Amino acid sequence: MSGARKKPFSSKKKKEQLKLKREKIRAQGDKWADSDEDSGTIDINTTQGSRRRINEQPVRDTATHNPNRYRLHFQRESRDEIERRKKVAQLPIKKLSEESLEIPIEQIYRPGSALDMPVRPPWTYEMTKEQLEQQEQTYFNGYLEKIFASFEPGDLSYFEMNLETWRQLWRTVEICDIILMIVDIRFAVLHFSPALYDYVTRIHNKQLIVILNKIDLAPPSVVVAVKDYFSKKFPQLHILTYTSYPKDLATTREDFDNYQVMARIVRRKNYYAIGPLSLYECISSIAGSRIDLSSWKKHIQECMEDETITTDLKQEQIVDVSPLTQTKKTNSYITLGFTGYPNVGKSSILNSIVGHKVVSVSRTPGHTKHFQTIHLTPTVHL
Repeated sequence: MSGARKKPFSSKKKKEQLKLKREKIRAQGDKWADSDEDSGTIDINTTQGSRRRINEQPVRDTATHNPNRYRLHFQRESRDEIERRKKVAQLPIKKLSEESLEIPIEQIYRPGSALDMPVRPPWTYEMTKEQLEQQEQTYFNGYLEKIFASFEPGDLSYFEMNLETWRQLWRTVEICDIILMIVDIRFAVLHFSPALYDYVTRIHNKQLIVILNKIDLAPPSVVVAVKDYFSKKFPQLHILTYTSYPKDLATTREDFDNYQVMARIVRRKNYYAIGPLSLYECISSIAGSRIDLSSWKKHIQECMEDETITTDLKQEQIVDVSPLTQTKKTNSYITLGFTGYPNVGKSSILNSIVGHKVVSVSRTPGHTKHFQTIHLTPTVHL
C-alpha cells in the first residue's frame, strides 16, 4: 500500500519551522538554567541575577556522559538592561582620539582586587577525588561571593562562572612546562591577564610566553608599541608575534620582513603562518639542552615552502631568554600549554604549528572549552 503523497514545502515554511524549533530549544535552555541539579556550582543569590548557561545540550544519561559539563556560565541580564544596551548600540558612533582609546591595564583588571583569577587551593595526592572537588567548589563559591560583594553586577564584564572551566586552566598550568598566553594584538591589554602572569611566573615559577596574534590586522607601529609596552610592564615575559592568516603576503613581507614565513596547505589553498619558527627558537632557548627538539626543527623544515619565499626573510631575534631550570621535569619531552580568551586564535595557531587541522575552529566564543593534548613530535606535546 503506497503512502500519501507529500505536499510541497516552501522555504518560508521551512524558516518558520526552524524558528519554532529554536524557540523550543531556547525555552528548554531557560528551564535548565533555573536548575542546578546537574551542576556542582551555585548561583550567588536571586538579587544578583540568575546564571545564564550558553550552549546547553540535551542530557540523556549523565551517568556516562554530561555534554554540559563545560558549558559557559554568565550572569543573566535583565530585560531592561538588554533593551537599554540595544538603544545605546543604535546611537551614532562618536569619533574619539587615539589617546582617549588608550587604557592602562590596571584600569581593566585592578590587580590585587577581588577581580583576580581564582587560584587552585592547595591539595595533596592523599586527598580523595570527592575531597578535592569539594574543596575547590567551596573555594570557588567564596571567590564569586567576594566579587559580587565588592562590585555591582552592572560594573562587571562577562566572566566565567563555571568552575569546570577554571579547573581546565589550573590543570593546564600544572602539567605544562611552559605556558603560552595568546592575545589579539588589536586588544592586547584586554586579553592579557596580569593575574595569570603572576600565577604562572610567581606561584608556579614557570616561563610565560605571550603571543601577540593577528599582527596582519594592525599597523606595524602598533605591533612595535605593544611589544615595547609589555616588555617594560612585565619583565619576566617572553614576547612573540604571530599570524596564521596574513591578509596580504606582499604587504606582510614588506612590513614584517624580520619574521619567518611558513607555508601550509589547507583546503587546497596556500596560507602563510608568521611565527612558528620564532616560537621554536624561543622554546629551544628556554629548554636549553635538556630536551631534544631536533624533531620539531625537522618538522618545521618539512613544512617550509620553496626558497622563493623564504630566502629573503630574516629570522626574528629572541632576547632575554633564560634556560629552563625551575621545572622538575624528568621526562624526555616538553609540554606547552596554550591559554587565552575566546576568539584570540588559539585553535588557528595550533593548526598552523602542526601544519594541518587538528583542532576545530569556530567564530563562536567558547567553541573549545576543555584542554586537548596534541603530540606535535615525540618530544613536543601541545
